[in-house]
Formats: sequence, C-alpha cells, structure tokens
Amino acid sequence: EFRRVLFRSNFLEDQMLNKILIASLLFLVPSLPAQAAGATQADATYVQTMSTVAGDFAKVSTEWATAVSNPPTFAIGGKYNTWKKSAIAATTKLQAATTKLNSVKATPAFAKSDALLKKACKEYLAALALVSQALAKNDSKMFTKANTALNAANTSFTNWSTAYQADAKALNG
Repeated sequence: EFRRVLFRSNFLEDQMLNKILIASLLFLVPSLPAQAAGATQADATYVQTMSTVAGDFAKVSTEWATAVSNPPTFAIGGKYNTWKKSAIAATTKLQAATTKLNSVKATPAFAKSDALLKKACKEYLAALALVSQALAKNDSKMFTKANTALNAANTSFTNWSTAYQADAKALNG
C-alpha cells in the first residue's frame, strides 16, 4: 500500500506568526474623533465600517491559522480527512472575509491607503487560492508557493495599515 506523507512546510509553521501579525494589525486601525478637523461624516462612517470589517477579517484569519496548523503526519485516514475538511472550510471562510474587506468603499480622504488595501486583498485571494490547491492535492511544493504569496500579502497588508494610519492622522489634523 502506497502512503503519501504530508510534508510539513514553513507554510504551516509560519501561520502562527501570520496570525499574530494580522491580530496585531487590527490594533493599528485608528478611529476618528467625533469632531476630527477635516473629516466628513462619510469619512467617519468609512473608519467605523473599516474597523468592524477589519476586526472580522482578523478574527477569521486567526481561526484559519488555527485550522491549518498542525496537520496529521500521514495524509491518510480519518484524522487527516477531518483536518483537511476543516482547513478547506476555514480557507473558504477567509476568502469570503477578504472579499468583504476588499469591498469596503473608501472616501477620497483614504484613496492612498485604499489602493494598498485593494493590492493586499488581491494578493491574499491569490495566496488563498494556492492554499486551496495545495490542500486539494496535498502538495508540499504548492504549500511553499502559497507561503511565499501569503508573506507578500502580509507585507502589503502592513503597508496598507501604515498608509491608513497616515490618512486618518491627516484627517485628525
């Protein structure tokens, strides 16, 4: 009987770091004071919506990181099938959360950071598509490729967070 061994790659180990990164970025999403200097009501609504949606994204990404971590050693049997089913479901849920984050409409005051958010979301969706393929095929090389894509998306997300803070600070005067 031929047994395929699930290769543990840096992808699975790095997910705990990714979880910490994404959760910490949530705290970097600033809010606007009620009477911010140059802020419009639309700006305040955008910030409030972004805070909620980014919070949901962080929660789902943490759940996803937990789901894909610690796969069984052997890629056969009930334990593996349960893990794989959970990992696929969590990946699908994170794709939906990423799409929702990407759909938040920015105001002109957040145009610079919005472009970076769109880039990060596009990269996350592409990386998660690779994760889905890797899970379906149990392909360690695909997991490595997905990890590289996830790391690039995390960098883009950090860049968005920095620009978002700058946009909010400019509105705060």
